[in-house]
Amino acid sequence: LENFEFSLVLNALNERKKWLDEFPNEVKKIKKFIPIYSNQSRNGLYIYVGAKIYDFLSFGKSMGKSGFVSKKEFLKFFPEIKSKGLKHIVYYHDLLMNDSDISKKLFNECKQLGVKIFEHSEVTFFSKSGSLSTKYNQYSFDQIVNSAGPWSKSIAKDFSYNFEFKLVRGSHLILNKHINHPLLLQSNEDKRVVFLLPYKGKSILGTTECEVETPDENSISLIEKDYLIKCYNDYFVNKITDRDIINTYSGTRVVGDGSSSINALSREHTIYINDNVITIVGGKWTSSRSIADEVLKNVLKNA
Repeated sequence: LENFEFSLVLNALNERKKWLDEFPNEVKKIKKFIPIYSNQSRNGLYIYVGAKIYDFLSFGKSMGKSGFVSKKEFLKFFPEIKSKGLKHIVYYHDLLMNDSDISKKLFNECKQLGVKIFEHSEVTFFSKSGSLSTKYNQYSFDQIVNSAGPWSKSIAKDFSYNFEFKLVRGSHLILNKHINHPLLLQSNEDKRVVFLLPYKGKSILGTTECEVETPDENSISLIEKDYLIKCYNDYFVNKITDRDIINTYSGTRVVGDGSSSINALSREHTIYINDNVITIVGGKWTSSRSIADEVLKNVLKNA
């Protein structure tokens, strides 16, 4: 929203209700809190207006109204958070998606419907005519949907795309810290926002944004780890160290190449069609359903 990507925001907000209806065990409503301190660039009014715009764009599919919560009440939920300089707390409603469980459920549903799934079969080549090779077999298809994300270009060796994108690694820490409600934290270093989410009695802190050259650079760096630890420690009285980190994980996503600032790069998706190959670039989990619908329409159109 802050980057004026209204169509992306509107699509994601409209999709939330569908996710909740179709995956009630893997998706749940949550209330996120945003603590705002006197030394931060985004003040309470700015955050509150942004939350209300989210409410407005949700129309009849809102998860609940946003608003302010008192400092006294907020500190009951988060007694360890720093109270000095805490000016306002805004809350808004969102969804928490268990993407791992959703993936497993979709995988099993596809198998039950008769979809042939080839696990651990790396694609070594495919062409615009519909031929595709793995290490052990060759195939021919009427159409190929290239949804390989950060590998979209590298696996399409026999033709060039007329688009450019950047690869950005996002890293997370799994902390041995229990929290009752999700928090959205403004980084005091670079104005980014970082989420602190409940996770199986622990918590997840992330994400970072680090530009990489290849999707194989998928391990958290020391700089990213220190960045996230500092972000947490800026907010909490009891500081964390490496000893509080249970695990880490990272992933590489594709973003548009239209800005010099990583923070401002677009998460909008684009669909490219080259003869019998349909390629998806960009997008995010929240909007993946609608992206799939758009891809299916293109498949049927070209059949």
